[in-house]
Amino acid sequence: MSSRHSSSPARSTVSSCHSTPTRPSSREGQRFTLGRIRVALQDQPNPLTVVPLANTSRTFRFAVYCITFALNLLESQKGRSGLINTGKEVWRTWQRARRGLRFQGDIHSHPELMDQAVDQYLANLRSDPPNIIVSNRVVGEGKTERMNWNDYLDGEYSSKFGVIFRLNKTIIDNAIFAGDNQHREDFERFLLLMGLATAHELVHTFVGFLTGNEDTNTPPRVQFPVPSTLMPNPLTGAEAGAFWEGQMLGFLVQAWENSRSRLGDRQAGDMLGLGPASRHYALGERWMRSWILLDFSAQPERSSAPISVSGRKVMQKTDRRKALLDENDLPRALDKTPFIERLNSFSSHLLPVSVVRDVMSMAAHPSRIRA
Repeated sequence: MSSRHSSSPARSTVSSCHSTPTRPSSREGQRFTLGRIRVALQDQPNPLTVVPLANTSRTFRFAVYCITFALNLLESQKGRSGLINTGKEVWRTWQRARRGLRFQGDIHSHPELMDQAVDQYLANLRSDPPNIIVSNRVVGEGKTERMNWNDYLDGEYSSKFGVIFRLNKTIIDNAIFAGDNQHREDFERFLLLMGLATAHELVHTFVGFLTGNEDTNTPPRVQFPVPSTLMPNPLTGAEAGAFWEGQMLGFLVQAWENSRSRLGDRQAGDMLGLGPASRHYALGERWMRSWILLDFSAQPERSSAPISVSGRKVMQKTDRRKALLDENDLPRALDKTPFIERLNSFSSHLLPVSVVRDVMSMAAHPSRIRA
């Protein structure tokens, strides 16, 4: 999703990318390095009311897990390759349509330029992650609204001003409940689901990083499955996050309701893979457990034959996953500058590596959801 946000013009930051930025390192310390972060709560009747969360709260810690997981996944070989392919498809489509991008350069003659743009984006995210709003106005796991940062920022790209980034409060509340009550399997599935969802939403911010505005939207062919013709699938529409997820995994991860779950509405659901032709596959548990421990060398596993989901509901459509307040809370025409500036007026937290490492250890020790 995207939204309008404009003010004074900005100088170019995503130009030809001939200068090579520092590529994120895979060293142990780098995995737990995170720039200043804010987490805020949006659960009041007035959608413009957000409240900063203490860095010791379980919701804050869960959000830190999600953004750290997502950064490491995007920096991994699989994630980075998928991001490069996403950027190339965006560039090719809008070049053919003669649509302008903030990103400048000819990737036909200089294919390394998109690699450099991806590395620049990832380095920026690592040092300056987006503000995270935990909201009960979100349908599904997360929601991203891109801003016209090119017309607002007088300097380098900042996701704290370039995007409104929200995660589903109900899902996070349920994850915390599972962790607190030692429902380990559900907790692990929540970690994977929301970690992947955060990475998925960050891909939308990458498109905004390339375009510089919300008007040059995701090309219609950037979706999953990728259309076999120039005509996109009208049922799914453009979806950069799904395109990236499909490039990386070959399927989309979905949570489906399990009527036998002891947690009822609080369950994580069964993780299924949605492949081409709308077929669903059972997913192996071993690779998912490896991934939540940040070991992305494990190959995603799925059943060889599709399975039936007849009579079941995807968790997004259950009552507990629906937005509890009006999802259309921040109209497109609304000038969100005051909202973003107020959000950025809250204190930010620079977490030591030791604290981030402790947060990430909740994947092996669910009780560490608590500080």
